[in-house]
Amino acid sequence: MIDWKVLQSEIRREADHRRRALLESLAEIFRNQAPPSLQSELDSAEASSVLRLLLDFLLTHKPEPIALSISEASEGLPVLSRYSVFFSLLEDRPFVVASIRLLLRRQGLSIHHLFHPILYVLRGKDGEVTKIGRPGTSEGRPEALQMVLLERMESREAKARLEDATRETLQAVIAVTDDFPKLLEQLEGMKESLSAGQEQAQTPRFPESADSLKEYLAFLDWLRANHFVFLGFRRYDVVLEQGEPCAQLRRGSGLGILRRDEGSRYFRPVPLRLLPDRILRQTLGPPVLLVAKANSESPVYRSGLMDYVGLKHFGDDGSFQGESRILGMFSSRAYLHAASDIPILRRKLNEILNLAAAKPGSHDYRRILALFNSFPLTELFVREAADLWPIIRDLMSLEEEEGIRVRFAMNPYGRGISALVSLPKNRFSSQVRQQIQEFLADQLQATGVEYRLAWGGEEDERARLHFMLATSVNFDKLSVADLERSVADLARSWEDRLRDLLQERLGPAGAELAQRYGGRFPTGYKAEVDVESAALDIRQLERLSEEAVTVALLQAPPERHPEATTYLRIYHPGTLPLAETFPILQNLGLRVVEQIAYQIPNPHRAGVVSIDIFRVQDGRGLPLDIERDGERLKEALLELLERHSPDDPVNRLVLTARLSIREVMLVTTWRAHVFQLVPSSSLRYITQVFLRYPESIRALVDLFHVRFRPEWNDDRSQLAAEAKVRLQQTLDAVETVAEDELIRRVAQLIERTVRTNFYWNKPYIANKVTSSELGWIPEPKPWREIFVWSPQMEGVHLRGGPIARGGLRWSDRPDDFRTEILGLMKTQMVKNALIVPQGAKGGFVLKHSPSDRDRLRTYVQSQYGTFIRGLLDLTDNVIEGKTVAPEGLVTYDAPDPYLVVAADKGTATFSDLANQISREYSFWLGDAFASGGSHGYDHKKLGITARGAWECVKRHFLELGLDPFRDEFTVIGIGDMSGDVFGNGMLYTEKIRLLAAFNHQHIFLDPTPAASRGYQERLRLFRLPNSSWSDYDPAAISPGGGVFPRSAKSIPLSPEIRELLQLDKEQASGLEIIRAMLKLPADLLWNGGIGTYVKASWEPDEAVGDPTNRHVRVNAGDLRVRVVGEGGNLGFTQAARVEFARRGGRINTDAVDNSGGVDMSDHEVNLKIALAPAVHSGKLTLETRNRLLARLADEMVELVLANNASQALCLSLAQRGGPPLTERFQRLQERLAQRASLRPDLEGLPTPAEVSHRLRAGSGYTRPELAVLLAYSKLYLKQQMLERGILDESVLVHHLIDYFPREVADTYQTEVEQHPLRRHILATRLTNLFVDRLGISGWFRLEEESERPLSTVIEAMTTVWELTRCETLFRTVLDAGRNVNWPDQYAALERTREAFHALCVWLLLGPFETIRPTPTVERFRSGWETALEQFPTVVQGVAEGQNWHNQLEHYEQAGVSPALARSLATAEYWPALLTLLQLQEITGEDLPEVAYTYFSVGELFALGVIRDRLAASSPVTPAEGAARQALISDLRVFQLRMTSILLGSGRRGDRLVDRLRQNERYKEAIGLADKLRQEPDLGLAEAVLLRHHLFRLLPLGAGQPT
Repeated sequence: MIDWKVLQSEIRREADHRRRALLESLAEIFRNQAPPSLQSELDSAEASSVLRLLLDFLLTHKPEPIALSISEASEGLPVLSRYSVFFSLLEDRPFVVASIRLLLRRQGLSIHHLFHPILYVLRGKDGEVTKIGRPGTSEGRPEALQMVLLERMESREAKARLEDATRETLQAVIAVTDDFPKLLEQLEGMKESLSAGQEQAQTPRFPESADSLKEYLAFLDWLRANHFVFLGFRRYDVVLEQGEPCAQLRRGSGLGILRRDEGSRYFRPVPLRLLPDRILRQTLGPPVLLVAKANSESPVYRSGLMDYVGLKHFGDDGSFQGESRILGMFSSRAYLHAASDIPILRRKLNEILNLAAAKPGSHDYRRILALFNSFPLTELFVREAADLWPIIRDLMSLEEEEGIRVRFAMNPYGRGISALVSLPKNRFSSQVRQQIQEFLADQLQATGVEYRLAWGGEEDERARLHFMLATSVNFDKLSVADLERSVADLARSWEDRLRDLLQERLGPAGAELAQRYGGRFPTGYKAEVDVESAALDIRQLERLSEEAVTVALLQAPPERHPEATTYLRIYHPGTLPLAETFPILQNLGLRVVEQIAYQIPNPHRAGVVSIDIFRVQDGRGLPLDIERDGERLKEALLELLERHSPDDPVNRLVLTARLSIREVMLVTTWRAHVFQLVPSSSLRYITQVFLRYPESIRALVDLFHVRFRPEWNDDRSQLAAEAKVRLQQTLDAVETVAEDELIRRVAQLIERTVRTNFYWNKPYIANKVTSSELGWIPEPKPWREIFVWSPQMEGVHLRGGPIARGGLRWSDRPDDFRTEILGLMKTQMVKNALIVPQGAKGGFVLKHSPSDRDRLRTYVQSQYGTFIRGLLDLTDNVIEGKTVAPEGLVTYDAPDPYLVVAADKGTATFSDLANQISREYSFWLGDAFASGGSHGYDHKKLGITARGAWECVKRHFLELGLDPFRDEFTVIGIGDMSGDVFGNGMLYTEKIRLLAAFNHQHIFLDPTPAASRGYQERLRLFRLPNSSWSDYDPAAISPGGGVFPRSAKSIPLSPEIRELLQLDKEQASGLEIIRAMLKLPADLLWNGGIGTYVKASWEPDEAVGDPTNRHVRVNAGDLRVRVVGEGGNLGFTQAARVEFARRGGRINTDAVDNSGGVDMSDHEVNLKIALAPAVHSGKLTLETRNRLLARLADEMVELVLANNASQALCLSLAQRGGPPLTERFQRLQERLAQRASLRPDLEGLPTPAEVSHRLRAGSGYTRPELAVLLAYSKLYLKQQMLERGILDESVLVHHLIDYFPREVADTYQTEVEQHPLRRHILATRLTNLFVDRLGISGWFRLEEESERPLSTVIEAMTTVWELTRCETLFRTVLDAGRNVNWPDQYAALERTREAFHALCVWLLLGPFETIRPTPTVERFRSGWETALEQFPTVVQGVAEGQNWHNQLEHYEQAGVSPALARSLATAEYWPALLTLLQLQEITGEDLPEVAYTYFSVGELFALGVIRDRLAASSPVTPAEGAARQALISDLRVFQLRMTSILLGSGRRGDRLVDRLRQNERYKEAIGLADKLRQEPDLGLAEAVLLRHHLFRLLPLGAGQPT
């Protein structure tokens, strides 16, 4: 279909001004006058090509007198490239189009499209086109242009023949039209001659009566009155040649098509004696005026033999002097007249009536009149009344008879024999007519036959066939009686022959069918359809009681149709519009040559049944191969007619590739999937390639069958290899690289398909693809995707991993919905980093949506159901604890039973429907399949998404010194109060002063809002069903404010609004106001709507992907809010977030802010899965479970909100790290890009050069960038845990219990511990704890600094977490936030992180045989608790004791409780505590003694001071950092070994340090230590030297440095 705006835009790009103006004129004419069928077949690009072809022809040709061209269009145009384009141009005149059509039919060429405008062309002196005027104007000269699209002509000879024939035809048209006035002059001359002759009537010169001459004059006047098309004229004279009378053309007399004298057989004299006697008698005597049928066909106007009118000229002596002859054809208007009204004929009629003595009004009078009018005009003209009356009399005598009469007569002018066959109407049929015609032609040796059927009126019981046979047989020797008997035998009734045929084939049942149907067929049907075909039709019609439509195919008999065709017959109740059927046949590649429809009263019930008969050919113009293609084509037609398959050009593959319609649907699915996978592709181009290479498509389908046909048990790998070889062979015929690449991509798509439901014959097709292995699709690549296609919808579900979840949305982007879903999946991957499943997203689009709102909702739900079923078709189930694949499904992937969906845009209320389908499939997840619904958590009611986002906003506000429950603050909003996120968000606190908000309909402005009044009105709207901003009470809005339509072109601005928006104008459009709103200064911008409203200043609008809101979108640099809360998705581009953050704004990402919804859904799903075994066993009823779920809602909310708060805090702490942390983040980014799925370019992360630039400027990663690293850090760490055995440690079971509400954990602990997703829940919970509490790069720092494998690092982290009960300390610090200012709180959290890190490093680098969590924790747990309690006591008396007390005092002064202060002060000594426990094991001494000795050794050699300085220094490189940690651990090892030696030797007690200082063996090392103790800048080299001295003090084997 042509997009005229696109076409006009393309024309405007034409650089040449004159060509552009001419193209625009042609485009207007083409749009108004080109056939709709042509316009609908072309797209904009091809229409442009047509116009340029037309213009090029006009510019290079002049109508002087005829211009012709036959050319081929570009191969790149799928429609035009199938045709040859035939142009002709000449001055406008009649008969041009009709003559062109006539010529092309005679040449055997099919006209696909004909465009024949009259152009009003202005040409310059040299004939160049300067302007094309508008139709109907006086500008320019009218020129007749014809553009014909013909079947492509490859032969030059054929083109040349066509051009010659066309030129000859158009020259005839020119001759006829140019000479038309002269032809009329000749007619007038003939009239004058007759008028003059009336006075000489009955003389030798005019040997007829005056009445006859008067009738001739009237006849010529009748001809003149548009009843005759004048084509030519000649005058013939009788001349004496050597004394012999001869007929000769009067040279120069020829006009019209007879203009050329040389073309006449009488160019030279022809002796009269050579004429046959009959012709000679007719020529030499009366009548004066002749009307007869010529023996040549018309070259113009229309097909058929021409008629001629001749006026004889006689001398005074009665001698024949010559003839004036006009050649032409009776016009269509002439045949509208009854013969009884035509001059000459009316006289004959009166003569016949006189001969019959028929009185006016009598029965005989009416019958004679009716019979006379039924004769062919030519027959009436050439026969006298005396010859006609016996024939009519004979026909009248047969009125009451069943008999058949045949009358033969010789044409008076010797041009053959006419035969009149009269028979009862019930004996007539097309088959009878054909048989009689063939019989007579054979018996009379005719070289040509024309016939006319005279059917008569309702009172006429008989039909008459008038045959005109061109023959030279001796008429006198014909046996009329024998011929009549033979013809009668041929004319048995149609019903008789039908009954006999059915009875012969079906016995009594056949006779019954004949009785049932025989009298129901209309007369026209019986006239055209033979009884063999009728018997077939009856059998098909009988099937209609069981089927809606049936189809039959049979070859058309060649004797009936010169071109070979096939009958396609469609049987159906009622009527079937041709406008629906014809495109279906066209898209199957069928050429419809002829169509006719018959309606028959339904013999079984009220109404009619119809038979639509199409005479068709294939695309090559050949009849169909019914034996090969018939059944397949019939199956396709039934599917298409019943709307089970789409009407699509790709259906041509049914014939060209020999595919079933189901296989074509598969190909259509591939086409749709490839179109979505490659956003730059064109659906039309893919279709074109598929149709151009049917053998390749056949090979692709064969490859698919080899891989997936369920019943095949052969070696599929061998068969697949053979199929690929066959495919490769077909690719040799592919012409271009692009086409080859496309077909290979489809082949790769097939090979990466791992499951399909194709063989289940459902009304949709679902294919599951390992898209991560497709190299040619855009990043990010999903782990798997399922593509679902049906004639009504298309959908795709993208998954980031085997355990993944996300919403299914109703998309409004049919051309690129996968691109939309891919972007959302990427966001979901990030958002899901904190929950058990990875990210997934699904979406579907509708086709043929109803416009009615109620019907549309039902239709959406239906197609959503199709999408869900397509997904479940390809998903494994879990039955009695075992994963089971769907029966009959061939799979190429691992068991895959996890499929969870959620509500999304357009599907918010569909969870119950999804769960109903889940039950229909007996899917193991039950109503956990789709969260929410009747027995799930209502996110809007709980406000979970908004509350989660507020946890993030509160973190921003805290750091800005703003308390949202104490301080009033200003807000700009996106959304309305009926929405979940916006509505709940704006009711979170009563301190909100909402300045402005907008949604897709309205704009809300409140220049000086009152917080309390605004809160109450928003609450009212939130509770009001389907509310909008227009429902807001105007009284609750401050002066000057109001609610306005977003679409308004002009909105008056009050002074208050102008001041608020800072707009210096009286009025503005809705779009302008929204842009100004977004730029307002405010404390918070709250996004609770749909759409992208903020982009980076450098981003083009086209890259944002939300064209709906492009007119209101602003740049991040224009924002003047302090904080952004992203309750809705995609409100900002990632680049916009980064730009806003770099300018000082506080923002996370939508994935962080609004993760509460998805987190709540995941908790719900996992809770339902946990309780499912109890329900199945009867321990818990479903009703009781539902009540339990409701009871747990508040606790579930708290679990979710804790995650929101935890992530927000993590980002805040990450921003405090300074340059060392920034550099580590950069290295983490590189690590995740190498080993995880992170794409820094797609995620908007800084390049190394950008990081360096920021470091020089004193900045680092922004919060939005850190949010991305946070997500990918979690994703990677979680995946590493799942691949290790760490999750099977028994010490971690309590984390699984803690994931669920306490009541569930206590009552259903067994079910919880046996949860199918146990490992995934543990991995998620540990990952969230480790990353949120220990930092985005915490695990990475340990890996770097220990240089140990990540698996070992994870073991160390887990061990330390469980041993120290670190989570308790973190929560205690967080709970202290009410009494401690946030900087001190953050510092305490950072000190806790460092303590954790230090103990992990000691575990990783220290002398531990194993650090497996369970045995290690069990080994040290009791001693650890004791050591913590005794630590303040055991450090008394040593230098470290004073350090500990200083730390204790610091925390107490910060406002924390004494218990927390003691815990924080002690955390710094966690490595020492673990070492003391080791020493206790080694020596058997009590803790105070061990501690005193250990810390004394540390004091003696300054080990604590040196370790602290090493830990506090910033390493230049990761290697240096690892070296520092190794050195710190070595110093701990020395301290442990030395303490063990001293305790073992009995050297202990008071003044140990003084005593050791006196020992000569230690003096050198002690001196170096004292020196280093005083060094303000401790270098790594000096510390290494000390380590060397220290380890020399140890006995051999007592421990060596790491």
